[in-house]
Amino acid sequence: MAYPSEGPHPGDGLGSHPISAEADPGYFPSLTRRTTTLASLRTFALALTGSLPLLAAAVFLSVEPAFTVAPASLALPAFGLATVAATLAVPPVPALAPALSPHVAARTAVTWLRIVVLTRLTLCETAALLGVVASFLQPRGPLPFLLGALISAAGMAAVGLPTRAMIERVRVRLESEGTPSFLWNELLREVKRA
Repeated sequence: MAYPSEGPHPGDGLGSHPISAEADPGYFPSLTRRTTTLASLRTFALALTGSLPLLAAAVFLSVEPAFTVAPASLALPAFGLATVAATLAVPPVPALAPALSPHVAARTAVTWLRIVVLTRLTLCETAALLGVVASFLQPRGPLPFLLGALISAAGMAAVGLPTRAMIERVRVRLESEGTPSFLWNELLREVKRA
């Protein structure tokens, strides 16, 4: 699906017609249009998920390859499940105030989306970080990290990445009091880079 080539854009005479989620070309196809806010947000999210292989390299180079582990050391990364569950409640996205101009509504909506994505990805990564710590407890081994990384990766994929469904859930919350957010307009708008 192509990006809308014309239509309302914040700052360019937004108008009164919000673009729908149907204009989203999909996660990976959107990355080819690097001059949109959506592409930069999704690229940022993928970069954060790239920390898991780096952590894996650090753990496997630092601990013994033995897969013996004290059951108590598995509790630490398993606690990360609670942080992944917390991503569904934190941060609470408020409804947009009534009578906001389309430009202000769009900028506010994108700001909230960025907050949600960053908070969720950070909370999901907590399980892997706790796994790193647990891997250095006695007896040392990579199994706690592997458990934490698995929990983190599943959480990032399920609730952290800015997919169309996740963005739509944020948009619905923002528009819960009837003020249009113009979120997709702002996400798909071409950004002029200096």
